[in-house]
Amino acid sequence: MSRDNDQSGAKIHGKLASYITWLTAILVGVPTLINAGIDVYNSVLNIPTGNVERINRDRRSAHFQEEPIFSKDFEIPTGNSKKFLKLFVYQNADIYVNYSGFEQWLPAENLDKSTVSIPFPRTAFAAGRYKEFGSPKATVSPGAIDKKFDLKSLESERKRKSKTFSRKIVRSYWFEERNNDHSGFFTSNRIYKEKFRAVKGYKITSFKLNIASLNRAKIISRELSTDGSHVTVRFSIKSGPMYNRWRGWIKAQVITEQTKK
Repeated sequence: MSRDNDQSGAKIHGKLASYITWLTAILVGVPTLINAGIDVYNSVLNIPTGNVERINRDRRSAHFQEEPIFSKDFEIPTGNSKKFLKLFVYQNADIYVNYSGFEQWLPAENLDKSTVSIPFPRTAFAAGRYKEFGSPKATVSPGAIDKKFDLKSLESERKRKSKTFSRKIVRSYWFEERNNDHSGFFTSNRIYKEKFRAVKGYKITSFKLNIASLNRAKIISRELSTDGSHVTVRFSIKSGPMYNRWRGWIKAQVITEQTKK
């Protein structure tokens, strides 16, 4: 009797182990097959479909969490409404343009290198650079620079102005985030919070949020602390499931006016 029970228990244990092995193979194998199918699908359809899409994807990735050395907003009247053109120049002379939501990256390789200064070589993203990202920087206008427009002058002027302190100062803080979560079968929605602190010895009196690029993301709140010590921005970003790996992102600038305590 005992032997029969032992044999019956061994059969049940064996079947259970087989089921677990089978279930594990399904859970691991199905996403792999789905992803492989998507890769084949994208390859057949040549996604991204053209050079513009490919440039946008590659440059956006290359400059992720890299602060441009120069930014400028242009207001363009159109009848009773207004359109806005945002321009950003990066250290290697890549340019990002956003015209009323339409985005385009202009790669430095296609620019006339005889007229554009490229003083900084491109470096790989490192943890040390992340610490500099989002720190307070002075804003620079083209009028404050020499007539000769070059990136080295822009960077030098920004560094000089960042070290200049008067009773009232203007400082900008850049931040960028993207949601790369594709671990499930459903859309992911993550909540983020960024805090931007006043320069030591100053308090923030006012601020504005300047959004450079927003894709499947939403600003939840923006708030200045009662003591003027910091600005807090909360936002959400979505991303696609494992079988449709689209990404949401946000790139924005908090521009503050600060007064000496």
